Amino acid sequence: MCLLEIDRLQYYLFQLSYPTARYLNILRKTMYNKHFIKSTLLISSIGILTACGGGGAGTDASTSTTDGSANSTYATGSTTNSTSGNSATSSPISSNKNIVVQPTPVSEGTLFASPTGTGSGASADDPASLQEALNNLQGGDVLFLRGGVYTLSMSDLKKVVIPSRASGSSSKPTIIESYPGERAIIDGGNLRRDVYEQKNQGSLRVEADYVKVRRIEVRSMPEFGILVTADNVVVEGCESHHNGLTGIFGHHINNLLVQDNITHHNSDVGLGVNKWSYDNGDNADGIAVAYSNSSTIRHNIVYLNSDDGIDIWGSNNMLINANKTYRNGYLDNGSHAGKGNGNGIKSGGQNTHDNVVSYNLSWKNYSNGIDISESTNLRTKYVHNTTWHNGYNGSSNIYQLGRGYTFNPDTELRNNISSDDAVHFWNGNGIFVDNSWDRGNHSWQDVGTVPFINTTDPSSPDFLRPAPGSGYEDLGAYAGN
Repeated sequence: MCLLEIDRLQYYLFQLSYPTARYLNILRKTMYNKHFIKSTLLISSIGILTACGGGGAGTDASTSTTDGSANSTYATGSTTNSTSGNSATSSPISSNKNIVVQPTPVSEGTLFASPTGTGSGASADDPASLQEALNNLQGGDVLFLRGGVYTLSMSDLKKVVIPSRASGSSSKPTIIESYPGERAIIDGGNLRRDVYEQKNQGSLRVEADYVKVRRIEVRSMPEFGILVTADNVVVEGCESHHNGLTGIFGHHINNLLVQDNITHHNSDVGLGVNKWSYDNGDNADGIAVAYSNSSTIRHNIVYLNSDDGIDIWGSNNMLINANKTYRNGYLDNGSHAGKGNGNGIKSGGQNTHDNVVSYNLSWKNYSNGIDISESTNLRTKYVHNTTWHNGYNGSSNIYQLGRGYTFNPDTELRNNISSDDAVHFWNGNGIFVDNSWDRGNHSWQDVGTVPFINTTDPSSPDFLRPAPGSGYEDLGAYAGN
């Protein structure tokens, strides 16, 4: 049994010994849904949700953007989440170049929509509009969206919802997905940016349990790109960008899997401040899962979001694994994104416990590569991550601008690499076990430089990979790959 497997078993047992925490989370979620979302809470029995999507035969065009490194991908290992604790396993980051998420077979489709659809039956031969298809959606359905742009109008504002009645099951989840070989784009560019005053409108909202949202592009929504308020949901192979708040956001939930997505250019800069969430850059992350349990964020590419790349504020028993996150907290022109914190990964906040951050690449973010946040985080582990050039903005004083890692006295840092950014502690010294600065006989104030094969081309399979013979090949995000 490897170290990571022992860690995850320890966390699993820890979670079982704290049932009160689980019930408190259910209570918080019930109150949230009752007063804000008004959806029905379906409390499922303990079960297993397979992390990999549809999984049928066939090929699909890879998810990509014009940014060089956003074509990168990862081999998706076996991952399971259960309501009794996060049993997901860590794996090294991959050097493969393109994200390819295999489509669900067309033969499994039960409903069909298209941008020009008018069919009331939502059949393959006579597809419906997006709204009509969602109106017909039931638990266990597979809804295919034909390729093209689904342009939303103000009349659609409260209706882009996967409702609680459409909850699937562990053996037969409800699936919403682009038609194989095509790309469905949900565009909220015509919606007003002040709609957040109407409470949780202006997003693709998932209010049903056991749902998979797969291979869909969501852009220009006035709030969150994809908002999840239900348990046992998978968001996979999607691209969420240029939204007014976080690209993919989960809140008061259990067992969310966010895998193989690209989230970028989500920003609330210049949108002002209102009583809900716009805060001039401070509330638009790439991916955020708040006040939640036992969820996994893995194999995603996250960049140029105004606040943090990945944020698990107030969440417990979380796994953040094999993501690439960079240049968060910046605008396209290189300036600071308003009030955005600009961390690559924010690993907790508000007394969170038992979170693991493993095998991630985090580079050139405005502030810290991996941040513990402003709280007492219990038993957080940073394992086999690589950070580089975080906080560096042309100044020679890297230390004041940002760090590779921030941590607490009980944070364990094992087999990590920090190069050309400074490791700094917050509220303690941390527990160091064989990191690059330990081998190099450096202090946390001056971690030194690790020789990499490539530091100029993020699309290269050798980007930030330690050079052969450097003595660091068994450390960082590529170790074991």
